[in-house]
Amino acid sequence: MIMKLNEMIDVMKAFENGELIEAIHKTKGVCWTETPYPAWNWQEFDYRVYKKELETEYKPFKNIDDLLSVIGKHDYHVRFKRDIFEDRLLRIYVNSNNEIFVYPEPKGKVGYEIPVSLETLFKNYTFPNGEPCGQTITCGCDEPSVYQEKKS
Repeated sequence: MIMKLNEMIDVMKAFENGELIEAIHKTKGVCWTETPYPAWNWQEFDYRVYKKELETEYKPFKNIDDLLSVIGKHDYHVRFKRDIFEDRLLRIYVNSNNEIFVYPEPKGKVGYEIPVSLETLFKNYTFPNGEPCGQTITCGCDEPSVYQEKKS
């Protein structure tokens, strides 16, 4: 991410005002990490003001087992994102060959099943509660930092 000078200044002013700053290495960084004493090395790191509530990010399920571990919680239902009938639920089914199908419920005529891939499921469908049909992205930084532990 290339930051403009005024954006860099805003982050530094936020630090001066006591806000927590996060940093990530531009090439080796996996996730944002709180840094109580930023080095302000803008060539190697990006900096931002700590976001208390980050949006959850999703990606397609890695495999059928990951999908199967979740769909039961949603009563095996999904919604098509671009459906004009927002309240219409579709049933999701995985057959013995690990092929995924979506069909209107109650199951109508034979041939109404729509085969979908994990990628298509993620891109075009949501679970009934509005969550994407995918798994959350975790960056491996779920452990509290030393700085967070000191603040508590």
